[in-house]
Amino acid sequence: MQRKTVAAPAETQNLSPHLLDKFGPLMRLEDFASLLGTTGRRVSNAFANDLPWCREFRKRARIKIGRRIFLNTLTVAQIFQEAQTASGQEP
Repeated sequence: MQRKTVAAPAETQNLSPHLLDKFGPLMRLEDFASLLGTTGRRVSNAFANDLPWCREFRKRARIKIGRRIFLNTLTVAQIFQEAQTASGQEP
């Protein structure tokens, strides 16, 4: 079974415009889940249980409007770029 994921741009510098074009300035949890290749419920549970992989996204990118949870698209791209440089991968 293959996962459906968003095609990664060739350079990480193009990540922010790519995500902004696809999702706009705010991402819903379902949008973020599709980017990761998982379900919205799984991401929502990870945020609620403060799992380690989503901690940075929860602290830095989460925006609550009423009961709804959104993520700042530019911050999500920045966290992905930081994780890529921290892991030693070149763009």
